[in-house]
Amino acid sequence: GDVEMSDPSLGNIETDNRESIGAFTAQFMHRKGRKVSFGGAIAFQITNEDCNVVYRKSGGLMKDDVTTGASVTSYKHGELTNYYASIMPQLRFNWKETKNVLIYSKLGLGMTFIFDSYSAESTDGTTGVLSVSADATSEKQHYFAYQLSPIGIIVGRKACGFAEVGFGTQGIAQVGFMYRF
Repeated sequence: GDVEMSDPSLGNIETDNRESIGAFTAQFMHRKGRKVSFGGAIAFQITNEDCNVVYRKSGGLMKDDVTTGASVTSYKHGELTNYYASIMPQLRFNWKETKNVLIYSKLGLGMTFIFDSYSAESTDGTTGVLSVSADATSEKQHYFAYQLSPIGIIVGRKACGFAEVGFGTQGIAQVGFMYRF
């Protein structure tokens, strides 16, 4: 996603090259009867993206590059790192269970908290880091978090593997390992 902020030098700051390896999640579920389990999850994710100052043609004029003197339309200004931490109570409905397989659906609702760090690059090659809270870069420091996974499967008795497909804070697909106590 692109974010556009105003810049007093007749340009805009846009983000691109967003990178993330996905969310890491730790969950605990307690079974209450054969069909229902409840518990919670915490998820953590980091994203990095380049922030570029983009100059628009205004009367045919472009910003000149300080080092080369050439006309440029954009240059990298810095990097924005976003840290996301989510906490969600969860409810799981167990559809079908055999000796080694459990098929389920899951719903989680909670909050995600955002922390941002911006590292600016100067024209002389040095960098400076400015830590800002989320309200300095957006209107919210936290937002509603959810995970809806219509289908999931657990395979194993004590040491198990699981996979689920859904959408929300934990992503569209999860795979992992778990241990049943």
